[in-house]
Amino acid sequence: EFGEMTRLSQIARPDICVITNIGQCHLETLGDRNGVLRAKTEIFSYMQENGTVYLNGDDDKLKQIKEVNGKKPVYYGLDKTCDVFADNIINDGLNGVYFDAVTSGSRIPVHVAVPGIHMVSDALASVAIATGLGMKAEEIATGISKFTPVGGHSNIIKTDKFIIMDDCYNANPVSMKAAIDVLASARGRKVAIIGDMFELGTNEKMLHYDIGAYAVKKDIDCIVCAGTLAKQYVAGALAIDGNHNVLYYENTEKALDMIKSIVKKGDSILIKASHAMEFEKIVAVLTPA
Repeated sequence: EFGEMTRLSQIARPDICVITNIGQCHLETLGDRNGVLRAKTEIFSYMQENGTVYLNGDDDKLKQIKEVNGKKPVYYGLDKTCDVFADNIINDGLNGVYFDAVTSGSRIPVHVAVPGIHMVSDALASVAIATGLGMKAEEIATGISKFTPVGGHSNIIKTDKFIIMDDCYNANPVSMKAAIDVLASARGRKVAIIGDMFELGTNEKMLHYDIGAYAVKKDIDCIVCAGTLAKQYVAGALAIDGNHNVLYYENTEKALDMIKSIVKKGDSILIKASHAMEFEKIVAVLTPA
């Protein structure tokens, strides 16, 4: 909600402020992406006088910010006009991504052991901040290479039957598409188990519809949808391919009853929804005790 970041900034008085993107989240209270931008930039309200702002230079909203408290932000991103940018990107599927992080004074070979091209942007933010704090290139590369996600956040679980992408902690249209992109790079049959995305405001049905269509376009073999809004995933998917393998359940519990009969040995499986959908229960059913 508006004012929340102002309160937190007043408490923390940050020396460093980082905004990674202006996505389609919390639209129920913030209205649109311009509202998200306004809310997130409240963090600047009580930043230390000599503080530094780091912004994703690939984001169309953030790159419009040219100055904060009389000081130019540090931009990072894939765009080579950014202060810190990525070069020679190699997407190694579920094994992660390799790239060179280029700063004004160095070229740092980086390996992020978490899948997804979107992880390049997050790693660049780390490079930019660490460089600003005076860390050496070797320290930065080593630190990023040791990063491992926590449960529910792009967490890869390998069992004797499946490869599971446990991304069930939260979801919005941007993160859902990024997760589907990662699943699309996996081997074997690709199964997306996706649930409702909450707090999306008046366009929530269309945003779900678009995700269903997107999953089909990315050649996801089986799409399992759970939740009230998830009906729109089904509609979007079938609008692209009326014969696509799409299954619908009205809630998480009903999906749980059927999930073991849907997945097969060798599947790569994405599990993602807003946290209130309790999709961690699906992760638990598919992973060994």
